[in-house]
Amino acid sequence: MLTPAKLTVNVGAEITWLNRDSVVHNAVADDDAFDSGTLNGGDSWSVVLDQPGTYSYVCTFHPGMEATLTVHRADSPA
Repeated sequence: MLTPAKLTVNVGAEITWLNRDSVVHNAVADDDAFDSGTLNGGDSWSVVLDQPGTYSYVCTFHPGMEATLTVHRADSPA
């Protein structure tokens, strides 16, 4: 399971993934907006998204691990 499965942030926020598991994972956006590459246990990876939108992503090693990241302008309602 990806935790949290839904997250909302402002444009320009740094989002960090941390693999706290003993197996490899990754975070790959459905629209190719980001791809963390392989994250081994204990690895982390960060991205800053500068475009508002809804980004669905998955761990390609474990396709049932899905989540959604919503990015909005700081002056827009959440």
